[in-house]
Amino acid sequence: MSDLKAPFSQEEVQNTINSMSSDKAPGPDGFTGAFFKACWETIRVDVMAAINSLFSMNAQGFEWLNSASIVLLPKKVEAMRVTDFRPTHQPHLQYCQNFLQIAS
Repeated sequence: MSDLKAPFSQEEVQNTINSMSSDKAPGPDGFTGAFFKACWETIRVDVMAAINSLFSMNAQGFEWLNSASIVLLPKKVEAMRVTDFRPTHQPHLQYCQNFLQIAS
């Protein structure tokens, strides 16, 4: 039971990533299982930091589940008008879904 209170190990996270389907459609974050598998050595430090940060919140901050970051991406170099931008969003729910997949 004390293992449930321990932070996730890199091995647990990597095993979960390796068990993800590589060819499914990307989630809201735009990344597939193939991306995480191919780039693991490059992104592992950041992924582990994000997962352990969420773990250390101790069930706080769940108000982020219904929020998202909205970003305007320019369609051209000299973007000035609203129509020159493409809106995109990153729902915070996706981070929690990834965390829960690893936790399970």
